[in-house]
Amino acid sequence: MVKKYAKIDSLNEVVEIYVVDDNETQSSVNALFGSTDLFTYRETGPSIRERLAEITGSYDPSNDVFINKKPYPSWTLNNSTREWEAPVTEPTDEQKGSRVCSWDESNQQWLGEEFVDGSSVIQAWNPETSSWE
Repeated sequence: MVKKYAKIDSLNEVVEIYVVDDNETQSSVNALFGSTDLFTYRETGPSIRERLAEITGSYDPSNDVFINKKPYPSWTLNNSTREWEAPVTEPTDEQKGSRVCSWDESNQQWLGEEFVDGSSVIQAWNPETSSWE
């Protein structure tokens, strides 16, 4: 078995992920890779923390949790779920139907693309009317 440790810089950003033997401990990892004021190491795994570390993500030492990279400048972090949220609520799976949705940062809206008679049709989600336009 193996363990994974995230290398975290002084800004709490994850800069690298190391794979080590299962018998390594926090102190042996610190000794192995050189824990300094510039970098610390935290174990990452589904049974250790609620989310796996990812390079370019960050570490919240107050809550001992890894946070994924912010996907868009307009999104905000939900402090309860530790998930990034768009300023406009994403349509539900039922509302999406067969559409593949993506966030349009320039226009601050969700776009849904579906294929109708072999052609791509892109519509914008209107959260006020709960409909595609």
